[in-house]
Amino acid sequence: MRIAVINQKGGVAKTTTAANLGAALAQNYGSMPSVPPQSGPASGNAAKMRPNSKKNPKLRLIDLDPQGSLLRYRKSIKGAVFHAPHADELRALLEEDAPSVVDCPPGLDDATRDLLLAHTDIVLIPLQPAYDALIGMVRTIETVEAAQATNPRLSFKVLLTMYRGRPSARQIRDDVQAAYPDNVCKAIIPYSLVFEETAALAQPVLSHAPDSTAARAYLKLAKESLTWQ
Repeated sequence: MRIAVINQKGGVAKTTTAANLGAALAQNYGSMPSVPPQSGPASGNAAKMRPNSKKNPKLRLIDLDPQGSLLRYRKSIKGAVFHAPHADELRALLEEDAPSVVDCPPGLDDATRDLLLAHTDIVLIPLQPAYDALIGMVRTIETVEAAQATNPRLSFKVLLTMYRGRPSARQIRDDVQAAYPDNVCKAIIPYSLVFEETAALAQPVLSHAPDSTAARAYLKLAKESLTWQ
């Protein structure tokens, strides 16, 4: 399973999600199941998934952001292999059948975007519940739908992040769920100051605040991701 964390708007918790989802998978599930491109529906694959199986290859965390934000977590996330590849290296990595979480900057160049979507299984779209972030989500979904012509296994999931439960946030949540009922994650990432602390320390919330609501939310997301096709 290759998951690319993408939203064309910045500041919606892409790196936070890539780091914490990666940490939750690597530390609590050993890895992600390796799903061949020809696999059937998610329901059929779920029964075959054995997260702690020694046969699963080690999780790869791939940083495509020129700022290298995800790479800052190298010392604090155990059980994963980090990469900051150039274009040719990225192609080689994606063509291997190994579980990956890819952190993408808001502005991907066309060649890198097309290469990534040609080899990705799931585009995970973090969505801060604000109307300007909705525009980035819609544009990302349009890009995914266009890429499905050449990569029919590609699909997307929308992850609500920085969620405070205010009336406007609840309305956006309800609207997105109504528009994409099969594509919204059950896990919701809450707004929490702990994310500012962990970002400053370059640590996942599971290490810094394992009993926090934030840590439990990413554990729920990691468990949920094991059911995606």
